[in-house]
Amino acid sequence: TLSKIAWEAVEACNLEKTRPCLVEKTIQGHFLRILVQPIRKNTFLIAIHSNKYSIINVNQLTDIYKFSRKSSEITVLLSLGYNRKEISKKLDISPLTVKTYTQNIYNSLGVNNQYQLTRVCSLGPATLDSLITEQPKKKVQPQTNVNRISLSAYRHICFEEYGDPNGFPIVLCHNALGSRLQVVEDPQILHSLNIRLVVPERPGYGLSEYYKNRKLSEWPKDLELLLNALNIRDFSAIAYGNGSAYGVACAHYFRKRLKKLALCAPVPEFQDIKSILHAQSSWSMGILILARLSPTLTEKIFRLVSKVDPQSYFKNVLYATAIECDRELINQTDFMKRNVAAYAASIENGARVWASDFFITTNSWNINIEDIEQTVHIWYGAKDIYIHHSAISDFSKRFKNREEHFFPKESHWVIYRHWEDILKSALPNDMD
Repeated sequence: TLSKIAWEAVEACNLEKTRPCLVEKTIQGHFLRILVQPIRKNTFLIAIHSNKYSIINVNQLTDIYKFSRKSSEITVLLSLGYNRKEISKKLDISPLTVKTYTQNIYNSLGVNNQYQLTRVCSLGPATLDSLITEQPKKKVQPQTNVNRISLSAYRHICFEEYGDPNGFPIVLCHNALGSRLQVVEDPQILHSLNIRLVVPERPGYGLSEYYKNRKLSEWPKDLELLLNALNIRDFSAIAYGNGSAYGVACAHYFRKRLKKLALCAPVPEFQDIKSILHAQSSWSMGILILARLSPTLTEKIFRLVSKVDPQSYFKNVLYATAIECDRELINQTDFMKRNVAAYAASIENGARVWASDFFITTNSWNINIEDIEQTVHIWYGAKDIYIHHSAISDFSKRFKNREEHFFPKESHWVIYRHWEDILKSALPNDMD
């Protein structure tokens, strides 16, 4: 439906126009404002905004960027395609005042025109600060002594191991912006618990081979080859963020070998777009809906994100949206160093990797979760800005053997604040 609406909007605007064109439509009770911005020949940026679901709102801009109420209102209207005369009439202020506010908004956000403002606002306010300024990519140095196994004559995956080589194996499924380097690195805890932590990179991440059109159901088979090569039979798994889909797939596939599963700040399964709207905050629902519908367009957007310097991403974007306890983590040197390295490695094969991963995790997993027999621990902070508490509660109820660890005053990074307890929850009962 969205594709049809978008194409009708493009046709309604003269294809030869080079200026933004605004189309208004009412569909099934939803009033839609569709902004069509020609970028180059036969290429258009299309932003669709509904009167019911808004990607950006006044309160978010006021809270995060300390805009005045009036500046926030004008920013929202600009992102929806209103021109200065329309804003002047709607807010009952003079066009000259609108012009002054607009220039100040552009200066504050580092944009030069309404198109750039629309582009970043369509991605959500959490990315406003750093998407426009593109940072030069650092040259990646060749890595030696990398652990890798061949899956076939054409493919291989890389991994890293931490902790006790003779300990109980736990596989960590990294999140969408992570890699084999994403681990809460405390060797003393791993050794004291006799844990051998294995962190494999999914296809395309870091130094693992990328291939097109991969499916969620293929990951457990890749992991099986890795586990067999490492002489690992029984194991548990910890999955973080978008990695939850892969953790659940492993629990379904390794019915006897996988002993326990811990899901940290999980992204639940989405059966349809309505379930995304129910589960996601307004900051992230836009990109997830787009990821489900169009991996190609999502890759173009992620290409912009990937040009942001990883350290700037953590210091500016994540810090701006984090609650106080998470900001304390960001300010820690070791935390920043590990996560910047993991983030940088995740994008070594380009934005197509993120787009592919988001496409897989935002569509149906085709797994009967209710049939999973293993004990599943759900670790979640109720102040998570990405996934609503009600969606996590509904997702958790689908596991017949579950243990919930919900923290009312914490957010998305529970894995860093409760690392030792999460590791213990993944150990077999005879090792607890």
